[in-house]
Amino acid sequence: MLSLLRSYNQTVSVDRLLREVWGDDPPKSGSRIIPPYVYRLRKLAPCGEPDWVGLPIARKREGYVLQIDPDSLDRNRCNSLIRRSQEAKASGELELAHKLVSEALGMWGEEPLVGLVGPLAQSMRLNLVEQRLMAIERRIELDFLLGRHRDVIPELRQYVELNPLSEPMAELLMTALYECNRQAEALAVFHGLRTRLAEETGTGPGGNLQQIYEAILRSEPVPQFPVAAMSRTETGN
Repeated sequence: MLSLLRSYNQTVSVDRLLREVWGDDPPKSGSRIIPPYVYRLRKLAPCGEPDWVGLPIARKREGYVLQIDPDSLDRNRCNSLIRRSQEAKASGELELAHKLVSEALGMWGEEPLVGLVGPLAQSMRLNLVEQRLMAIERRIELDFLLGRHRDVIPELRQYVELNPLSEPMAELLMTALYECNRQAEALAVFHGLRTRLAEETGTGPGGNLQQIYEAILRSEPVPQFPVAAMSRTETGN
């Protein structure tokens, strides 16, 4: 299903379905296993929709195609909200930008694709987790621009605990603490991350984080880095 969903409205070959679902260990029955699975997928019905007629999966000579309206996908609706949020931010409509990105985040569950296995599921899961973290960073950046530093500190602490190697999250938490006159706590966040990076990756903090740290040491205004330019996060376990 994930192969068809990722390439909706495009024909996906049987060989590709086998490869993306089972990787290097396909079933012994080979391509013969695909039609029964597709039959079951067609019969799936969303909860609360008794009149559902089934998933529109068409058989083509080259493979199968899932025929759907792009606007029916949560991922596309979420991305649209985030784009609109960025446009609102660019035009100075910060409250509207915050509302739109918050609405997008409200569409997420705790863990994407939970329970699904296979190489494709794992790849898509990591990508979706990354997208969610980027949206969270954008929303918190808007909280900062709206002067709500104190409000986001508990949330940021939680994200740093869940993503202990995330430099962008540490940057945001350090900035929020510093803006609330909690300099010692902000410096402690830096020292903790520096230790974890050294122990687990053999590296040190990046340039953005180092600049924030040095500004706090000198009691100067911290640099404000665009969220989109931040180094990407590594999800912790």
